[in-house]
Amino acid sequence: MPTDEQFGAFLEGEDGALSDGEHRQLGHLRALLGDGVVWEAPPEVLEDEVVRQIVEVAAPNVASLSGHRRRPRRSLASRSIAFAAGVAAALAVVVAVGLFRGGDGYSVEIAGTELAQLATGIVTIENTPSGVSIELDVEGLPPAPEGFYYQAWMKGESGAVTVGTFHARADGSDIVLWSGVSIANYPTLTVTIQEEGAGAESSGQLVMTADLTQP
Repeated sequence: MPTDEQFGAFLEGEDGALSDGEHRQLGHLRALLGDGVVWEAPPEVLEDEVVRQIVEVAAPNVASLSGHRRRPRRSLASRSIAFAAGVAAALAVVVAVGLFRGGDGYSVEIAGTELAQLATGIVTIENTPSGVSIELDVEGLPPAPEGFYYQAWMKGESGAVTVGTFHARADGSDIVLWSGVSIANYPTLTVTIQEEGAGAESSGQLVMTADLTQP
Protein backbone atom coordinates (compact mmCIF):
# COMPACT_ATOMS: atom_id res chain seq x y z
CA MET A 1 0.00 0.00 0.00
CA PRO A 2 1.43 3.44 -0.88
CA THR A 3 2.58 5.79 1.86
CA ASP A 4 0.76 9.05 2.55
CA GLU A 5 3.55 10.91 0.74
CA GLN A 6 3.20 8.72 -2.38
CA PHE A 7 -0.58 9.07 -2.17
CA GLY A 8 -0.39 12.88 -2.09
CA ALA A 9 2.23 13.05 -4.84
CA PHE A 10 0.18 10.83 -7.14
CA LEU A 11 -2.95 13.00 -6.73
CA GLU A 12 -0.81 16.01 -7.70
CA GLY A 13 0.31 14.26 -10.90
CA GLU A 14 3.59 12.75 -9.77
CA ASP A 15 3.59 8.99 -10.25
CA GLY A 16 6.46 8.14 -7.91
CA ALA A 17 7.61 4.60 -7.21
CA LEU A 18 4.28 2.77 -7.28
CA SER A 19 3.36 -0.72 -8.44
CA ASP A 20 0.95 -1.32 -11.33
CA GLY A 21 -1.80 -2.25 -8.88
CA GLU A 22 -1.28 0.91 -6.82
CA HIS A 23 -1.33 2.94 -10.05
CA ARG A 24 -4.74 1.51 -10.95
CA GLN A 25 -6.28 2.16 -7.53
CA LEU A 26 -4.90 5.68 -7.20
CA GLY A 27 -5.85 6.39 -10.81
CA HIS A 28 -9.50 5.65 -10.02
CA LEU A 29 -9.34 8.01 -7.04
CA ARG A 30 -7.62 10.80 -8.99
CA ALA A 31 -10.28 10.51 -11.70
CA LEU A 32 -13.02 10.80 -9.07
CA LEU A 33 -11.49 13.88 -7.48
CA GLY A 34 -10.95 15.39 -10.94
CA ASP A 35 -14.64 15.12 -11.82
CA GLY A 36 -16.10 18.62 -11.85
CA VAL A 37 -19.40 17.31 -10.47
CA VAL A 38 -17.73 16.67 -7.11
CA TRP A 39 -16.78 20.35 -6.79
CA GLU A 40 -19.88 21.92 -8.33
CA ALA A 41 -21.46 24.82 -6.46
CA PRO A 42 -24.88 23.93 -5.06
CA PRO A 43 -27.92 25.11 -7.05
CA GLU A 44 -29.40 28.52 -6.25
CA VAL A 45 -32.64 26.96 -4.99
CA LEU A 46 -30.65 25.49 -2.12
CA GLU A 47 -30.44 28.96 -0.55
CA ASP A 48 -34.16 29.12 0.21
CA GLU A 49 -34.13 25.57 1.54
CA VAL A 50 -31.18 26.31 3.85
CA VAL A 51 -32.88 29.45 5.13
CA ARG A 52 -36.16 27.60 5.66
CA GLN A 53 -34.51 24.88 7.71
CA ILE A 54 -32.52 27.41 9.76
CA VAL A 55 -35.74 29.27 10.52
CA GLU A 56 -37.64 26.11 11.45
CA VAL A 57 -34.93 24.56 13.62
CA ALA A 58 -33.03 27.46 15.13
CA ALA A 59 -35.25 30.55 15.12
CA PRO A 60 -38.96 30.13 14.44
CA ASN A 61 -39.61 33.80 15.18
CA VAL A 62 -37.35 34.95 12.32
CA ALA A 63 -40.32 34.58 9.98
CA SER A 64 -41.92 37.58 11.67
CA LEU A 65 -38.94 39.90 11.24
CA SER A 66 -39.55 43.13 9.30
CA GLY A 67 -38.33 43.68 5.74
CA HIS A 68 -35.32 45.79 6.77
CA ARG A 69 -33.87 42.75 8.53
CA ARG A 70 -33.74 40.59 5.40
CA ARG A 71 -30.21 41.55 4.32
CA PRO A 72 -28.58 39.85 7.34
CA ARG A 73 -30.87 36.87 6.68
CA ARG A 74 -29.55 36.59 3.14
CA SER A 75 -25.99 36.95 4.36
CA LEU A 76 -26.55 34.07 6.77
CA ALA A 77 -27.99 32.00 3.95
CA SER A 78 -24.99 32.72 1.74
CA ARG A 79 -22.61 31.71 4.50
CA SER A 80 -24.66 28.57 5.11
CA ILE A 81 -24.50 27.63 1.43
CA ALA A 82 -20.75 28.20 1.31
CA PHE A 83 -20.35 26.08 4.43
CA ALA A 84 -22.56 23.33 2.98
CA ALA A 85 -20.54 23.34 -0.25
CA GLY A 86 -17.30 23.08 1.71
CA VAL A 87 -18.65 20.23 3.79
CA ALA A 88 -19.83 18.42 0.64
CA ALA A 89 -16.41 18.76 -0.99
CA ALA A 90 -14.61 17.61 2.14
CA LEU A 91 -17.01 14.69 2.49
CA ALA A 92 -16.33 13.66 -1.12
CA VAL A 93 -12.61 13.53 -0.39
CA VAL A 94 -13.13 11.59 2.85
CA VAL A 95 -15.42 9.08 1.14
CA ALA A 96 -13.04 8.67 -1.79
CA VAL A 97 -10.04 8.13 0.47
CA GLY A 98 -12.11 5.77 2.60
CA LEU A 99 -12.96 3.74 -0.47
CA PHE A 100 -9.31 3.55 -1.47
CA ARG A 101 -8.17 2.64 2.01
CA GLY A 102 -11.01 0.10 2.27
CA GLY A 103 -12.23 1.36 5.67
CA ASP A 104 -10.78 -1.07 8.21
CA GLY A 105 -9.54 -3.31 5.40
CA TYR A 106 -6.41 -3.43 3.28
CA SER A 107 -5.26 -4.40 -0.21
CA VAL A 108 -2.69 -6.82 -1.63
CA GLU A 109 -1.67 -7.76 -5.16
CA ILE A 110 -2.74 -10.92 -6.97
CA ALA A 111 -0.71 -12.37 -9.84
CA GLY A 112 -1.30 -14.81 -12.68
CA THR A 113 0.41 -18.17 -13.01
CA GLU A 114 1.85 -19.81 -16.13
CA LEU A 115 -1.73 -20.54 -17.21
CA ALA A 116 -2.62 -16.82 -17.13
CA GLN A 117 0.64 -14.92 -17.40
CA LEU A 118 -0.97 -11.57 -18.28
CA ALA A 119 -3.37 -11.61 -15.34
CA THR A 120 -2.77 -9.07 -12.56
CA GLY A 121 -4.94 -7.38 -10.00
CA ILE A 122 -5.68 -6.09 -6.54
CA VAL A 123 -7.42 -7.95 -3.72
CA THR A 124 -9.22 -5.79 -1.14
CA ILE A 125 -9.95 -7.54 2.15
CA GLU A 126 -12.31 -6.29 4.82
CA ASN A 127 -13.69 -7.96 7.93
CA THR A 128 -17.46 -7.56 8.30
CA PRO A 129 -20.04 -8.89 10.78
CA SER A 130 -20.99 -11.52 8.16
CA GLY A 131 -17.48 -12.73 7.34
CA VAL A 132 -14.47 -11.65 5.32
CA SER A 133 -15.26 -9.64 2.18
CA ILE A 134 -12.74 -10.33 -0.61
CA GLU A 135 -13.00 -8.07 -3.66
CA LEU A 136 -10.99 -8.78 -6.79
CA ASP A 137 -10.10 -6.07 -9.30
CA VAL A 138 -8.49 -8.18 -12.02
CA GLU A 139 -7.09 -7.34 -15.46
CA GLY A 140 -5.73 -9.65 -18.13
CA LEU A 141 -7.66 -12.75 -17.02
CA PRO A 142 -9.57 -14.10 -20.03
CA PRO A 143 -13.26 -14.92 -19.55
CA ALA A 144 -13.94 -18.53 -18.65
CA PRO A 145 -15.06 -20.45 -21.76
CA GLU A 146 -18.60 -21.77 -21.93
CA GLY A 147 -18.78 -24.92 -19.83
CA PHE A 148 -16.04 -23.67 -17.48
CA TYR A 149 -15.85 -21.26 -14.56
CA TYR A 150 -13.34 -19.84 -12.12
CA GLN A 151 -13.35 -20.89 -8.48
CA ALA A 152 -11.58 -19.06 -5.64
CA TRP A 153 -10.10 -20.83 -2.63
CA MET A 154 -8.52 -19.86 0.66
CA LYS A 155 -5.76 -22.25 1.68
CA GLY A 156 -3.92 -22.93 4.91
CA GLU A 157 -2.43 -25.73 6.99
CA SER A 158 -5.91 -27.18 7.54
CA GLY A 159 -6.65 -27.45 3.83
CA ALA A 160 -8.66 -25.38 1.35
CA VAL A 161 -12.06 -23.66 1.61
CA THR A 162 -13.94 -22.38 -1.43
CA VAL A 163 -14.96 -18.71 -1.22
CA GLY A 164 -16.91 -18.32 -4.46
CA THR A 165 -17.10 -18.80 -8.21
CA PHE A 166 -17.24 -16.43 -11.19
CA HIS A 167 -16.79 -16.46 -14.97
CA ALA A 168 -15.61 -12.87 -15.83
CA ARG A 169 -17.45 -12.83 -19.15
CA ALA A 170 -18.45 -9.15 -18.85
CA ASP A 171 -16.39 -6.07 -18.04
CA GLY A 172 -17.28 -3.28 -15.67
CA SER A 173 -17.57 -4.76 -12.20
CA ASP A 174 -15.27 -6.18 -9.59
CA ILE A 175 -15.58 -9.73 -8.29
CA VAL A 176 -16.85 -10.01 -4.73
CA LEU A 177 -16.12 -13.19 -2.76
CA TRP A 178 -16.99 -14.09 0.83
CA SER A 179 -15.14 -16.19 3.36
CA GLY A 180 -16.39 -17.67 6.61
CA VAL A 181 -12.86 -18.62 7.72
CA SER A 182 -10.13 -16.32 8.98
CA ILE A 183 -7.19 -15.15 6.92
CA ALA A 184 -4.92 -15.94 9.86
CA ASN A 185 -5.66 -19.66 9.37
CA TYR A 186 -6.09 -19.56 5.56
CA PRO A 187 -3.63 -16.91 4.31
CA THR A 188 -3.37 -17.93 0.63
CA LEU A 189 -5.93 -17.06 -2.04
CA THR A 190 -5.92 -19.12 -5.24
CA VAL A 191 -8.13 -19.16 -8.33
CA THR A 192 -8.60 -22.29 -10.44
CA ILE A 193 -10.35 -22.95 -13.74
CA GLN A 194 -13.07 -25.59 -13.28
CA GLU A 195 -15.20 -27.61 -15.69
CA GLU A 196 -18.92 -27.68 -15.10
CA GLY A 197 -20.12 -31.08 -13.94
CA ALA A 198 -16.64 -32.27 -13.00
CA GLY A 199 -17.33 -32.28 -9.27
CA ALA A 200 -16.65 -30.03 -6.30
CA GLU A 201 -12.94 -30.78 -5.91
CA SER A 202 -10.28 -28.38 -7.16
CA SER A 203 -9.12 -29.07 -10.70
CA GLY A 204 -5.58 -28.11 -9.74
CA GLN A 205 -5.47 -25.79 -12.78
CA LEU A 206 -4.22 -22.71 -10.94
CA VAL A 207 -4.57 -19.36 -12.78
CA MET A 208 -3.99 -16.75 -10.05
CA THR A 209 -2.62 -16.63 -6.52
CA ALA A 210 -2.14 -14.08 -3.72
CA ASP A 211 -0.80 -13.88 -0.19
CA LEU A 212 -3.60 -12.34 1.92
CA THR A 213 -1.38 -11.58 4.90
CA GLN A 214 -1.80 -7.93 5.87
CA PRO A 215 1.25 -5.87 4.81
